[in-house]
Amino acid sequence: MIKLRYCSITLTIAALFAASTALSTGTPAEYATAKAQVKADLKADLKVCGNLKDNGKDVCKAQAHGKANVAQALIEYNYTGKAADANELVIVEAEATFAVATEFCDDKAGDAKSLCRTEAKAAYDKARADAKMSDKVSAAVKTATQEKHEADFSVAKAKCDSLAGEPQTACLNDAKARYGVH
Repeated sequence: MIKLRYCSITLTIAALFAASTALSTGTPAEYATAKAQVKADLKADLKVCGNLKDNGKDVCKAQAHGKANVAQALIEYNYTGKAADANELVIVEAEATFAVATEFCDDKAGDAKSLCRTEAKAAYDKARADAKMSDKVSAAVKTATQEKHEADFSVAKAKCDSLAGEPQTACLNDAKARYGVH
């Protein structure tokens, strides 16, 4: 069943996340080293795949490339910390899982193969939809947070207006700093 195969792929991806501290890239040198390590790992994984035959070889190659692509996306996210890179990581994981699942489907024939591919495509589409939703939620949270800060600043400014002179100036400067108003 395709779900069992997804579990093994998911475990592989989870292992990559567990290893994310090893891939943590704070400096440009560490970033470059981590990217080089991913390339070396891919080369070694593909060498192992060379010993396999038929569809097993294709599955192995898809897993190796998927692992490398996910690791690259994880390195990028760890380096930048951007929400867009986190979203890209989710998409790359979905693509890797889909590629491996479709290779597994090639071992089947007829209706079973068709159903397998349909399930794989549905799982991929759901993961992409989740990534898209996550991106929209992040944007909404950012907007809501900004609106809350503006509202809080309005209240703080009104409180400061009851003061005069130096205390009022200090109060306004404090409110601007607290709520990120320039």
